[in-house]
This record gives sequence, C-alpha cells and structure tokens, in this order.
Amino acid sequence: MTIFIGILLTLFIFTIVVFIHEMWHFLTARLTKMRVFEFGIGIPPKAKKLFEDKKWTEYTLNWLPIWGFVRIKWEDPGSEEAGDKDAFAHKKWWARFVVLIAWVTMNFILAFFIFFALFLYGVSPIAPNFLTEKDYHSYFLPSPDDALVSGFLQYDGISLSSVTGSIAEKSGIKQDEILTSVNGNKITDIDAFKKEVEKNIPLNLVLSDSGVTRDVTVTPQDGKIGVALWYENMRMNPDYKPHFSLFTASRQAIWETYTLSRLTLDTLGKTLHDLIIPDTPSERTEASEMIAGPIGMGVGIVSMVDHGLHFSMVLILIAMLSLNLWVLNILPFPALDWGRLVSTTIMSIVWIFTKKKSFLIKLERIVHSSGMILLIGLSLLIAVMDVLKIGK
Repeated sequence: MTIFIGILLTLFIFTIVVFIHEMWHFLTARLTKMRVFEFGIGIPPKAKKLFEDKKWTEYTLNWLPIWGFVRIKWEDPGSEEAGDKDAFAHKKWWARFVVLIAWVTMNFILAFFIFFALFLYGVSPIAPNFLTEKDYHSYFLPSPDDALVSGFLQYDGISLSSVTGSIAEKSGIKQDEILTSVNGNKITDIDAFKKEVEKNIPLNLVLSDSGVTRDVTVTPQDGKIGVALWYENMRMNPDYKPHFSLFTASRQAIWETYTLSRLTLDTLGKTLHDLIIPDTPSERTEASEMIAGPIGMGVGIVSMVDHGLHFSMVLILIAMLSLNLWVLNILPFPALDWGRLVSTTIMSIVWIFTKKKSFLIKLERIVHSSGMILLIGLSLLIAVMDVLKIGK
C-alpha cells in the first residue's frame, strides 16, 4: 500500500509541476494569437483525448505520465503553414521570445508562492546541508553552522577527547568529556572554542563526565591543544517551526527561491564536472550516485511515505522540482526551452541577411532533433541507473 501511495504521489508531484510549466507556454501562445494544436500531459503515444475546446485545441493524456508538452502551430519556419498568421514562425521575435521564456516566470512564481505560504504557516527545514562546502544560507537546506545557530540542530554539549601525547592529555583532559565553560564563560559553539584556543593564553576548562564536573587548566601552543571536537548527540529539533510575518515571509520566500536555484545549478555543474573530468575515480562514482530521474525520485518519495510524509514536504518537493525544471531549461541545450530560444533568436537575425534559408531550416531541424534523441537516450540511461540502485 505504501508503494502504491508513493507512486501516486510521485505522479501527482510531476503532473502538477509539468502542468503549470506547460500551461504558461499555452497561455502566452494564446495571448500572442498562436494556434495551439495540443496540450498534452505525459509523453506520447496518446492514451486518451480528453476534450477539444472552441479554438480546436486537443487536451490529451499520454502513456508516459512524467512530462508534458504544448504543440503550437508550426514552429518550423520551413513548413507549409509557417506563413499563416497564427503560426509560431510567422510571429514577431518578441512574441516567440515570450512564449519560450514563459517557464522562467512560472517556475519562480510557483516556488515563491509555495515558500511564502509555508513560511506564513510555519515549517521546519528539511535537513542540514552536509554535501556542499559553500554556505548558501538556505532555510530549507541550511549549513550545519546556520542550523546550530538557529536552533534547528540540537546537541548535548561539545565533546572533547585528547590526542595521545598532546598538551590536552598532559593537562588531564580525558576521552569523551563535555565542555561546560572556558574561563568562566559558557561555550556552546566549536568555532568559539577554537578562537579561545588560538589566543594562546591559559584556559580554565570546566569539564563534565557522567554528571561529575571538574576543572582543568591547559595552555595552548601555536593555537592548538590536541583534542578532537564534536557535538555530542546532535539531532534535529522536531519542534523548530518558526512563523514569519507577512513581510518577512515574502522576503524569505524570494531569497529561498533564488538560493535553491543557485544550489541546484552549482550542484548540477559539479556533478557534470565530476562525471566528465573527475580529479579522482571516487568522484565519478559519487557523482553517478547523485544522479536521479523520475524513478529515483519516486523511490525516495516512497521511502518518505513509509516514514510518514507531512503535507508541507509534498509542497516543498513541488517547489524544488519546479526550480530543478527551471535550471535544466536554462541550459542552452538543443530541444530544451533555452536552446530553442537561442536558435530562434539566431535564426531571426540571420534570416534578414541570407538567402540560404532552406539550409538554415534543415540545420536547425537537425540540431534540435539530435538534441531530442540525446535527451531521450540520457533519460533512458538514468532510468536504468535508478533501477540498478533499487537492487543495492
């Protein structure tokens, strides 16, 4: 039953994001008076025609329910209908630009309103971000330092263990002792303790072990005393759900939309770098483990359902998938929105100065067809990788 619910939830999340993405293409096409032949949910072949509206647009469901499309009257400048007034290729460059760029607005608006509503309602972060060294100051994926400062991460104290032969061991610091205070001041942050040590002045430490406290004096040398440090019993605070005012929630939502977009883009760039030109073989292995398609995401969602998935997490997943879709589409890759926008812009400029229009039409068709074939191949490869991971 859990698997069934997880699969349905995965399809629901993908459908919502894709529907809104394609709906914006559809609406802008209608506003610029382009003919829309079909609005489809899923990847063909067609499973069912739902209905046809007064402007002769078919609304369809297709057999692979993980994507969607809007089929506009001819985008190919070389087609017989390209000269029709309601054809994409016939419209002014700005109209084509608006239709192709529409996803940017919609993906951001969707993510913003979801985040805005959640911040007003009160929502916990997802988890600390231990995967990237760079601090993006995200609310939902905070750095460990931000999570500690905000109170999202809780712990029972700073634990010290002396290194054999070190100043700390010679001063009497034992293993797994909890630091209570330094020179009479309570220290609750490892970085703050390191700064005290770097002063190279004698430190009076109050240490606790099994409820018994004692004083130890240690004098650092070269800003070191020779101890291993960690946060004892670190855990996420289940009650951490701050509510934001209207203004703060809107500001936080804008920042979160921007921040998670940057995080997604940077992570994608690093993953591609590690796959293609890794510094070590292990980097390629780790990068391949990071890649996941709809099947991999579905497996993750099934696991979340099994452990109890709150509705707020469903909304966060919709917002993050929407931003992922935006990041993928800003890549100037053939067949994707930005790639089509680049080629459309170039064609519009070159069209004015050349007579070899048929050659340009064929070239653009070949480029986008090749890109689509490559995308389908990559999608199948990622699907296979997702399936293989399930068995591990």
